[in-house]
Parts: sequence; C-alpha cells; structure tokens
Amino acid sequence: KADPSEAYSILEYVTSKTWSADAYHNLGIARLTGQGCTQSESIGKLYLDTAATLGSQKAMRDLGICYLNGFGCQPDTAIALAWLDSAIAHGSYDAANQAGKIHAEREDYETAVRYYQRAVDMGSLEGYCNLGLCYERGHGVVLSYKKAIELYTVAADHGYGRGYLMLAFCYVDEIGVEKDMAKAFLLFGKAAEAGNAWGMYYYAQCYENGDGTKKDIKKARQWYIKAAAAGNEEAIAALKRL
Repeated sequence: KADPSEAYSILEYVTSKTWSADAYHNLGIARLTGQGCTQSESIGKLYLDTAATLGSQKAMRDLGICYLNGFGCQPDTAIALAWLDSAIAHGSYDAANQAGKIHAEREDYETAVRYYQRAVDMGSLEGYCNLGLCYERGHGVVLSYKKAIELYTVAADHGYGRGYLMLAFCYVDEIGVEKDMAKAFLLFGKAAEAGNAWGMYYYAQCYENGDGTKKDIKKARQWYIKAAAAGNEEAIAALKRL
C-alpha cells in the first residue's frame, strides 16, 4: 500500500516540474483534506486558485464549493456561483448540478431548472435525476409525472444508482404509476447493486418487512451492513434494532 506522505511528496515534485493544472488541483485537494500532509484549507485553496488560473475546470468547481462552505475563505455564495459558472463554461456538469442545488435551496426553482437542464445537455445522469425531481414536484416547471419518469428512466437505463432509486419511489408512492412493491423491490436492488447507499438501505428494508419479496432478516442485515459501510446512518440505526 502506498504511503500517503510519499505520494504527496511525489505530487509536489511533479507539480514543481510541470506546472500542471491537474497537479495543482490534486495538491489543493490533498491540502484541504490532509491526505499525506498537514491539513490547511487556506493553502489548499491557494493551490486551487493556481489550478483554476491554469484552466482546470475541476479546480473552478471546487473553488465554488470552497466559497459556498467557507473552506479557506469567507463564505460567499455570489463568488461561489461565479466560480461554478466558470467551471460550467469549461464543460463541468458537476458544477451545473451544484449551482442548480444552490438555487433550489433558495427556492429559485426556475433558475435551478435551467442549470439542471445544462447538466443534462452535457450528459450528466445526476442532472437527469435532479431535473426529474423538479418535474415530479412541479418546481420551476409544469408538474409532469410522465416527464419525471422519462428522465429517471434515462439515468436508470445507463446503470445510474439514483435513477433506479427514484423509479423505485415512483412505484412505492404511486407517482405516475400504480403502487407495485414487487417492482420497487427489484429497482431498489438494482440501485443497491449499482452502489447507491440509499438503494442498499431500502433494499434491506424490503427484506426486513417483506415488502415486494419474502421476508428475510439475514439478507436484510447483510444489506444494512453494506449500506452502513457506504456511510448511511439510517442503516447503522437499523442494525442496532435487528
């Protein structure tokens, strides 16, 4: 297993020789998180500034996140959005989704929809799910369960875990389709197999309660364990209950 501090030293050396935007971005992330080095948000942000100046879309996106959360700087949503817009202009659909979420949290749904549509136009499967949720709730668009399902289906057809998850909830909550726990169970399973932590949790819950499948506490426990390992706190609570 590689020594993180040695890897960081190598990264510093490569950066000093190449002046690579990607290398500066990686140094910035390492400093922000303390991977193989002393954590310093302010120094990490400086490396991201350099990477962004050299044209790194990832650094532009991450600078937006820094200004949004106050990592190495004072929080400033306006500056965060400006950096995210720069990242989008350089082709970052992650930035488009992040900007959409900022506007959705402000309940400026029409602007959020425009950003999510840009993410979709760039091929973001997360964008399909975010835009689908807007149609499901009528946020910034005319409510359309049909359109929501179409968008979720595109994400699912590409194997995206959240796409399967959103479709499963449609069958659970009768969103544009009749309630069908057997179909929901299968979709939760696909979300789980795709690595979605919430998919793992609800797949386990189906096994625990016998929803759409035969009740099986052993399998429920197995999937709760996987969900917990993936960071799902509800799964941790479920394991304590079983």
